[in-house]
Amino acid sequence: MPAASQDDVAVGARRRQLDGRVHHLQRALQQELQRHRRYDHSVRQDWGPAGSYAEQRRSDLRQLRGAEHIAAQYGLSAARRDPLRRDVLHHLRIDHDVSSDYLRDQPSMDFRELGQQLYRQQFGARAMPALIVNSRHVASQLLEHFRGTKDIQGSPEQHLRERLQTLAPGVLALQFRARGSVTACEPLLNLYGGRPSAHALVAAVTGTQSRIADDPHINNVTLLNHFYSDDPDVCERLRSLPAEHALAPLSNTAAALLEQWLDVADDRQLAALQPHNPVLANGLQALHRIADTLPSLSHDSQLFGNGYQVLLEELQVCLSATRPFTQDDFRLAAAQMLSVSQLAEAVPKQDIYLVSSGMAALTLGHEVADRLTGERNVAMASTARHGQTPVYFEVETLHREWLIGHDHSHTLYATLNHSMPGATGAERWGVEAVIEATAQRLQQAGAADPALVLLLDATLEQRDDMQRLVDHFAAPLQAGQLRMVVCKSYQKYAGLGSAKVMAGAIGLIGREDAAHVQARNHLQRVEQELDWMGHNDGQLLVHLLGCREQEFALLERACDSGAYVARHLLPPPPGKEQEYRHDPQLPFVAVDIQASSPPLTLNLAEGSRTLNLPRDSQFSEYLLPLRDSFAFTHSSRTQIPTGDGGAMQRLALGQESKAELTERLFMPGQLLQQPPAAVWDCGKAWRLVQQLGDEGMRSVQVPAHITPTLYQKLYISGRLEQAPVSDQQRLQRTPEQLRQHQQSEREQPLTLNRIVSVVSHLGEQIMRYTKPDSWRAGPDRQRLDAMLEGVMHSGMPGVSHSGRQLVMELQAFLCRADMHSDDTQQQQRGLRTLTDGCARVPGLPRQPDYLLAIPEQVFSAASDTQRDRTLVALFEPLDAHRRLSLISQMLEQGDLGKAEACISRFELLLDRQLPSPAESLRPVHGAEHSTEHSEQHLYGQLQNQRARLTLGQLILNGQTAER
Repeated sequence: MPAASQDDVAVGARRRQLDGRVHHLQRALQQELQRHRRYDHSVRQDWGPAGSYAEQRRSDLRQLRGAEHIAAQYGLSAARRDPLRRDVLHHLRIDHDVSSDYLRDQPSMDFRELGQQLYRQQFGARAMPALIVNSRHVASQLLEHFRGTKDIQGSPEQHLRERLQTLAPGVLALQFRARGSVTACEPLLNLYGGRPSAHALVAAVTGTQSRIADDPHINNVTLLNHFYSDDPDVCERLRSLPAEHALAPLSNTAAALLEQWLDVADDRQLAALQPHNPVLANGLQALHRIADTLPSLSHDSQLFGNGYQVLLEELQVCLSATRPFTQDDFRLAAAQMLSVSQLAEAVPKQDIYLVSSGMAALTLGHEVADRLTGERNVAMASTARHGQTPVYFEVETLHREWLIGHDHSHTLYATLNHSMPGATGAERWGVEAVIEATAQRLQQAGAADPALVLLLDATLEQRDDMQRLVDHFAAPLQAGQLRMVVCKSYQKYAGLGSAKVMAGAIGLIGREDAAHVQARNHLQRVEQELDWMGHNDGQLLVHLLGCREQEFALLERACDSGAYVARHLLPPPPGKEQEYRHDPQLPFVAVDIQASSPPLTLNLAEGSRTLNLPRDSQFSEYLLPLRDSFAFTHSSRTQIPTGDGGAMQRLALGQESKAELTERLFMPGQLLQQPPAAVWDCGKAWRLVQQLGDEGMRSVQVPAHITPTLYQKLYISGRLEQAPVSDQQRLQRTPEQLRQHQQSEREQPLTLNRIVSVVSHLGEQIMRYTKPDSWRAGPDRQRLDAMLEGVMHSGMPGVSHSGRQLVMELQAFLCRADMHSDDTQQQQRGLRTLTDGCARVPGLPRQPDYLLAIPEQVFSAASDTQRDRTLVALFEPLDAHRRLSLISQMLEQGDLGKAEACISRFELLLDRQLPSPAESLRPVHGAEHSTEHSEQHLYGQLQNQRARLTLGQLILNGQTAER
């Protein structure tokens, strides 16, 4: 046979290359599908009968001997998000009854009750009234307020000796004669950061922890190696998000936390020393699953942030199971804040101490300043150019309680950065202002004056702020002319968005002398009494502090978002600049909420209705929740009082993309710019959507005789704004990389995101203030249908998962109105529209709820074809477990026809192909997993459901015969 030509050889090589690429692509698609299914399956389980994801994990861990405390602590938050009255965005719920809105000053009722329960268990139901505190030092601070009164037994020192009872490590009871004394102490307890760690309290109530029982079938060294076995490994995938991707800083943070855990585990041989520890094994398996899944959630910040919270919980499990960190590890991690590495040997390098909160650090800071200067007065830093330093409002309360004056003081108080933007036109306060104010005071000091003490609140710290400050004053620090007392809250950006740790730190920078040693001894005693590192949350804190670089990356990303919002979404209208505040170097935008906003007029089936809405109600309760702090992974809102007796809504930006921020804030921004006399209604919303659609089509030459529909405008606009993908990228990149490339931030009009903002904003108001019955007819219903048809048919390219869910929620709301009408044709139209919507926007977590909400008589009256289409769209995409659960719910509510159709469809699907097991984020033993998804098991479950169905039909037939 003739030798193959060079062309044949080249063609063969090319074919083999393409075959390899196809094989690689198929494998990558399978992996991506598995990751998405893993998260989706966990979400469906979360909203099923087994309870929240955190409840399920607590149940898993309770089965392991020695994990009693870890199980009880899973899901604890020091600054939780309030549960919504109606959550339409189903995510994994990381909840806990003991979690608080803000632990230091707004503990939950369950937290309070646990403390009292522990006290009553040890001292009886008729014991003296008591306040639960975290340390002897806090108790002594409280008792000073009662010196010379009859509320305490003798002097504060005597009362402390006789009436302070230790209930558990870190949990003490300060007894009083009268309940009124306890009530009087509550505000002071908030001020001093005197509440116990939630982890300490939960551990104390849980009781003694058993000794971990080794399982010889477990090999933790092998489990740890799984983190490196993939190609690329999980850390590489987390770091592979393009720098232009909005979630790159948060993804890099997840990678840094994971890499640091792996480094600590290797360096300290945690797996080798505990190779058969089942608690560690459980945490490692769950940690690997969520780390592997996380990059696949990068299309939506809400989902990614939700997965990130799970990753933190599993890190907490691993750290609590091994407890690798000590107080010395805290000092090494926290000392970076002091930036003293270049100072002379006369300046100590690691004088930093762990306390319960930022406010506790500031309180201690005032005590230390008192000891260093011998005076109670504290001067406020100020300059002619910047004005006076911002002061945290509770510091002002502290000054009033302690009768602290502000004149003739050798202590200078300053805040590094404010937590509220200044008024428009005002010079911003920052590190430059602190340097200028401190330098002025040093120049004014006489030769015989004691050293100046700079008492600094460094909670909101920009990159290099502390380095600039310490470098500038290196000479006076080394000469003993200046001391710095640096206080910081770890609940903000240092917590890396975790909201899990309530803690703070206080550091000393200055020449070592007798005064410095005295202050250090005082702080050491307070820290030892508190022993915050003795609890499991201390382990996570040290781990977070080890990733200090990420604190600044997350802050800078939030600041970029703040600038985008202030410039493009919430710009002040002419003449109203004082109603808006923004500082480019802060992650906040503030809006005055005292003024009125345009009323919303709705033309309902029963007539016209006008809603007078406050300005703050223009913001989404789902996507911009009210929270009592900031520095979370998602944007949030807080009401801040202003000096003139008014109030502003402060938006603290998170890690969302520009597209997501546009979906959340475009429409509120439009309405806030309108005068109060303006009117907003569905007709204006329809015209705005049409206008935006036309703007998105400007670059397209449309023949004069053609009038594009709204769907066509939106479809074309979405395709025009998608990131271009070259042939080389298609051939060389994985599906995950291609998707992340298309999600990268670019300058573009964001047409569909703005339109989704209009529709979802209107939908939230409609669903909040009206009922489905009001939307069975009316002119506004026709406009809503037209808007939704255009948006749904466009496919919504570039719209976030959350944005799609809110649009679909409005569609389902209107379909519910149709399906409950008296007109059978309208009922069937509602069923068709709901089915079409779910088919066009698949994979949304609320689809099982939509199927459950279809009235039995509407489903039964539908044609066979329509019923099949509904089951294909809403039932078939579910995994086996969720299908069975849904059938059970239908039987419980008496929807026998729907239940029978679903059982028959499930049996038909089983005959065709056994569904692949839906893996959860939770570790499950292999035998349990295989049994749950075996064909015999599924058929048995279906037979049980069919038996319940038959019984229900017999009962129903009997009732009908009686009638």
